Amino acid sequence: MPIFCRHFFPAGIEGSFWGETVRTADQMHSMLFPRLLALAERAWHKASWESIPKGDIQDLERNSDWVKFANTMAHKELGRLDKMGVAYHVPTPGARLVFNRNMRSSLKVSYTNF
Repeated sequence: MPIFCRHFFPAGIEGSFWGETVRTADQMHSMLFPRLLALAERAWHKASWESIPKGDIQDLERNSDWVKFANTMAHKELGRLDKMGVAYHVPTPGARLVFNRNMRSSLKVSYTNF
């Protein structure tokens, strides 16, 4: 190993954009954003829960951090992307119905077919 590399152990994060055919800037932005913002947050921010041993307390702290991040994205960052004219993509919330014998018959399920 070269002398200049012996004490250098880079650490980082990578976000890949795999083999997609991208024809326009808007198409690229819709594939990158807001994922790129989440990647940057994870790379630059050391969360307090990372130093807590794995378990229930770490899970609570991580979930709390996620709620803060998601709210910041929804109330601040997506607005900034709008002002900049960035064509981002946020998937529509949804659910999948799976019926089995163990479901309670008193369970009321409402949904709309599109």
